[in-house]
Amino acid sequence: MAKARKQESGTTLIIVLVFFIIATLGLATSTYMGFAKHKELEDGVKKAEVEKKEIIKLKQLYAFEATILYKYLMGKDLPIDEGDRMDAVVDRGRLENSDGDWTKNARRDDVLNAIKEIESIKATDGTGVPVELFKEGNVVKDPLRKVAEQTDVMRKKFATELEQQKAKFDADLKQKDAQAKSEKDGLDQKMAMADKAVKKIQKDFEDFRANVEKKQKEGEAVMTALGTSTKAEVEKLRTEAEARVMAESKSEVDRLRDGNNKLRRENEDLRNVQTTSTIEKASPYRVVRIDKDPRQVYVNMGTNVDVKPGDFFFVYANLENGQPEKTNKARVVILRVLDKALALAEVTDIKDAGSNPIRENDHLDNALWAPNMRKTIGNKKHVALRGRMPLRDPNVDNTIELVKRLEDMGVVVDAYIDFNDKEAPLKLSASGEGISDKTFLLIEGDDPYKASAAAGKVDDPAYKAMRKVDDAARDFNVKRMSLRGFLESVGWDSK
Repeated sequence: MAKARKQESGTTLIIVLVFFIIATLGLATSTYMGFAKHKELEDGVKKAEVEKKEIIKLKQLYAFEATILYKYLMGKDLPIDEGDRMDAVVDRGRLENSDGDWTKNARRDDVLNAIKEIESIKATDGTGVPVELFKEGNVVKDPLRKVAEQTDVMRKKFATELEQQKAKFDADLKQKDAQAKSEKDGLDQKMAMADKAVKKIQKDFEDFRANVEKKQKEGEAVMTALGTSTKAEVEKLRTEAEARVMAESKSEVDRLRDGNNKLRRENEDLRNVQTTSTIEKASPYRVVRIDKDPRQVYVNMGTNVDVKPGDFFFVYANLENGQPEKTNKARVVILRVLDKALALAEVTDIKDAGSNPIRENDHLDNALWAPNMRKTIGNKKHVALRGRMPLRDPNVDNTIELVKRLEDMGVVVDAYIDFNDKEAPLKLSASGEGISDKTFLLIEGDDPYKASAAAGKVDDPAYKAMRKVDDAARDFNVKRMSLRGFLESVGWDSK
């Protein structure tokens, strides 16, 4: 009788373990397939950004060509939209000196030679504007009239092409956003399946233990008859089997839990990368000269953009294609503003001065800085905060400190939540407008109500404030980024 009892317990354990292994292999295979199109999505976003930048550069060159020819013929500025308008005199010099991305174009030499040929017809006043405006009496010379007519035709043609390219880019970007949302939904579904599998494994184990206990009770009478030695042997086998199953189940639960955490982190990183690639634009500001002291450099920023001593920027290496490297290599702080477009800056931090020093034509950028942001309120960057903001200790909320640091830099915080204010925790900017179409980024901190919402604790004013922030951000399609991703993107430390 003792041998029959031992064989029955071993068979039951083997059946449970076989089903457990099959379920685990199925879950691992389905989770792996969830990331198949991740690389394709990133490549599509990068390609769209490169095409968009090339279109903008070509647009600026055409706009300058039309502006200066119209200035030469009519003696006044071309009546076009403010966003497309160029400065004929200033940009004439920039074109000749190849100053700016838009001047680095295959058509640059042709445009410059045509302008010089036109300028040679009549004397100018030294600023690039002809004294007699290329007229004989009240009649414009025929060659210049043809140039003007051809330029107008080219401008209209380019405007049409630009609208077509813009429509294509917007459609592609919309498609990429839809793909990203689809991928995120797929990841969420995979995590839900993983959680469900963990719960199933736990339930199977509980059922197995209950079955063992049931069998134990049913066999107590038989075990008593078998004697003390037989009972001890059966008890030992039961204890060993239970310990083995518990250890294996715990190991699998831990592995699945770690997998879930990894999926959540990768999902957050994916959203941060997509947000960064969408909101970042190539900066026109560069290092123009290295001082004798390599710790000081000259940059093409000055009174024209209202840069001030103390403003800091990150330095990015200039790649062969003219684009900045993704990771910054140094940090500089403005010391003195010397001219309209020249300032002296000090290198306060550099990662590898030996193999990767600061060089001329390196890019400068700061995601929170904008030209003339102190003079014109419309130029200020707008952000909003959601949740608690722990900058150092994960258990300490530093929301008010973060708001002050942002405002000291000239950034407008449209909305944030003060969890210490129990009656009116939702705080808006001085204008009282809150989140609007000006808000370019929502920084997401810790959500203290993530578990409480399901428990029915939704009457807390701070919880309602977070829901209002979510609704407003969704209404205005504000891009989101985690607090960790934001601090890394602007190079802030935790001090």
